[in-house]
Amino acid sequence: MIMKRLRYFTLTLALLSLFSLNSCKEVLQVVSQNLPLSEEEIISGLKSALQVGTDTAVANLTRVDGFYKDAAVKILLPPQAQGVIDKLNSSAAGRTLYKAALQPLVDDMVMSLNRSAEDAAQKATPIFVDAIRNITIRDGLNILYGPDTAATNYLRSNTFSRLSDAFEPSINQSLSKPLLAGRSANDLYNNFVNTYNKVANNPLNSFLGLQKIDDSNLSTYVTNKALDGVFLKIAREEKMIRENPGHRVNDILKRVFGKLDSPNAQY
Repeated sequence: MIMKRLRYFTLTLALLSLFSLNSCKEVLQVVSQNLPLSEEEIISGLKSALQVGTDTAVANLTRVDGFYKDAAVKILLPPQAQGVIDKLNSSAAGRTLYKAALQPLVDDMVMSLNRSAEDAAQKATPIFVDAIRNITIRDGLNILYGPDTAATNYLRSNTFSRLSDAFEPSINQSLSKPLLAGRSANDLYNNFVNTYNKVANNPLNSFLGLQKIDDSNLSTYVTNKALDGVFLKIAREEKMIRENPGHRVNDILKRVFGKLDSPNAQY
């Protein structure tokens, strides 16, 4: 009987100890969440948020179809080329001509432009890392108290020029790569322009009022569209981290952005 009571006492003591440890841990977590944040913690949290956001955005966009199958960032034809296609499709005769002579070229070209952006987007990561490393206390406070995309805006203003300089040669190289069935985006675009211009110059099609497409700088166009897509994705990641606790994937993010969930909490 004594041994039975001793075992019961030991088990009860163990359970109480475990409960006490867990309770202490929970109390410490609550206390920690309500302590004012230091400047170092704010900067660490913002750097972590940007690192998570940029890593996720770049990883998603550099996958096959990262641009091509995402309507928010998919790169279409340059405006002049898209304009003539829209004009062709505005009439029954034009649609027939477009489907017969141009649509296969357009479909291949759009896919190739997006493949080039996916290929080049990996250039962004080291430039983002460098910019994130250089965030100052003043930058951090402006970002923390700024709008939902304040961190993305900071990153864009501090990296866009460098990214453009790094992207364009890479985009230009990608546009020359045979990324789609042994053909490059440049080849496909030149073929499209030449085919369209022949159609537009044909007297039989004069009633359509088609204008000739001038050569355009395809690499600059794709570079700017690719960078717009990158920053759009980073902005979405930032907003999710700010608004959704489930996207705060480490302790410093939970601590810093958890404060934003409590309007009366002190920083």
